Amino acid sequence: MISAAYAATTPPPLFTPSTPRWLAAELRTQETPLILWRRHLHRMPELGWMEFGTAGFLAAKLLGWGWRLTLGEDALCRAARMGVPPAEDMRRAAARAAAEGLPPEWLSVFADGMTAVRADIHLGPESRDCPLLILRTDMDALAINECRSEDHLPVREAFASLHSGIMHACGHDGHAAILLGLARLLARHRDDFPHPLAVRLLFQPAEEGARGAAAMISAGALDGADILLGMHIGLTARRTGQLVCGADGFLGTTKLDACFTGCPAHAAGAPEEGRNALLAASAAALGLHAISRHGEGQTRVCAGRLAAGENRNAIPAHALLELEVRGATQATHSWLEAEARRVIAGAAGLWNCDVSITTAGSAPAASSDPRLRARLLRCAAAVPFFREPVPAAAFGASEDFSAMMEAVRQAGGQAASVLIGSRLAGGHHTPRFDFDERILLPALSLLAHACLDIAASPS
Repeated sequence: MISAAYAATTPPPLFTPSTPRWLAAELRTQETPLILWRRHLHRMPELGWMEFGTAGFLAAKLLGWGWRLTLGEDALCRAARMGVPPAEDMRRAAARAAAEGLPPEWLSVFADGMTAVRADIHLGPESRDCPLLILRTDMDALAINECRSEDHLPVREAFASLHSGIMHACGHDGHAAILLGLARLLARHRDDFPHPLAVRLLFQPAEEGARGAAAMISAGALDGADILLGMHIGLTARRTGQLVCGADGFLGTTKLDACFTGCPAHAAGAPEEGRNALLAASAAALGLHAISRHGEGQTRVCAGRLAAGENRNAIPAHALLELEVRGATQATHSWLEAEARRVIAGAAGLWNCDVSITTAGSAPAASSDPRLRARLLRCAAAVPFFREPVPAAAFGASEDFSAMMEAVRQAGGQAASVLIGSRLAGGHHTPRFDFDERILLPALSLLAHACLDIAASPS
């Protein structure tokens, strides 16, 4: 439900007199569904590769509207997945989704974390030779406990997370709701498009940690793409009414898990017989942060988590260090990853321990296509809500959408990531994160105008 006080807020300006009448009429019906879908997804957050309820909710809607679906094993390359959680965590997440009403047939489709949703539709007159526009969104949440203060809008409006320790703290619930709204709009008005256009929607699992894009790419999700669009709420666009038509400067990133193995021994009786994995991992953590910065671009390193040891009076035989590296260019990113691996191996050798390093996630450096940025800036003129549209701005972080952008670019297509400006209640990845829901409908309006523009002028 949406409270009367919230529903009474002034609706945003969505279109100009040049907007087709059918689109203007449709947009007037969309605000309440968008907010309700966003709040449903926010209330039921799920971690990467465990988005069973989310994927089932989205797939059921799309199927009902007549989209052709590719799901589960057909939408993901199992071998290309990264950072897959333990089987027991998957089992618990699936059981929770079932208890919350997910039908068994959807659970079987998305079994074992194969939680991708791909949907296709043809708009306008029949044509074998029309452009393929792909729009992608993420749908996973974060392992964060949501704020429970009464001044937090999700608490006040009764849509705060129902899943302890899990929260949509990055806007993925909003992203998915916007794309779902576009799906309904296009399905209702496929015959109103004067020019042919093939549209594919990608609802991608496991964006957090840069783990999911590669598996969808390997399964053919981008095959034939002429134009690829993605979006993100907030980040460096933190005022409602802002719009960045093409984010630049995606940092390349690699997430690494370094597992150190030593030898246990009694800490007092025979310490000389032990090989201390905890100290090896600690030396690696310190060494990682001592790596030189690079003169050719930004670099970032973070040793984010260290788990080690069995008890206080035994030499620790096992340690797990979780870390990430980032670089502004592919060259600096690759250099920093190589340095990180060298430091980790050196720390293991210093303490006479073994170490294995696993890639838990990865995405390349990327930037949006200038031609597509210019097109989207023209489309933004049709949505007066966006008072501050700019062609480009720094993304300022990493996102595995960059892997999709680079794949489309290398195949000769165009790709861009749009930043939807929004006032934020708290920073990304924090317990108080929330965005201004008034941006949902203008974002949908922008994507609808983009679809019309691309159909009319593909190149």
